[in-house]
Amino acid sequence: MSEDVPQSASGGPPRRPGVGAIASLLAASVLLSRLLGYLRDVALADRVGAGAEADAYYAAFQIPDLLNYLLAGGALAIAFIPLYTRIRDSRGEAAAERLFANILGTIGSVSLVATVALWVYAEALIALQFPHFDAATSALTVRLTRIVL
Repeated sequence: MSEDVPQSASGGPPRRPGVGAIASLLAASVLLSRLLGYLRDVALADRVGAGAEADAYYAAFQIPDLLNYLLAGGALAIAFIPLYTRIRDSRGEAAAERLFANILGTIGSVSLVATVALWVYAEALIALQFPHFDAATSALTVRLTRIVL
């Protein structure tokens, strides 16, 4: 019995998307994210205006965004994708999937521990990062930071 293997229009094995297509998809998703963020900021400025509440809102994203950039942002992609590709090409798909599972588990664990630590120390970190905030704005910033985390 022959196994049914999907084939491309030319009759050969299916083609994987190239680096250009993947990079274009990533760039388009980042652009869409930035546009949606801009629209969010416009809506916030229209509804809340400038003031302590808006300051607290924007400040609340500082720490969670830093965590996101470090753990899931460009640094991970830059380090992981070439390694994953090299392992897949030299050792096979199973080895690459094990690498992916190990890295995903490690990043998940580090994210969880970092999120809990940032949650616990949010008040001290906000006081250190935004010493000019009054008590009410600082308390609102801590509350919003914990929600975002």
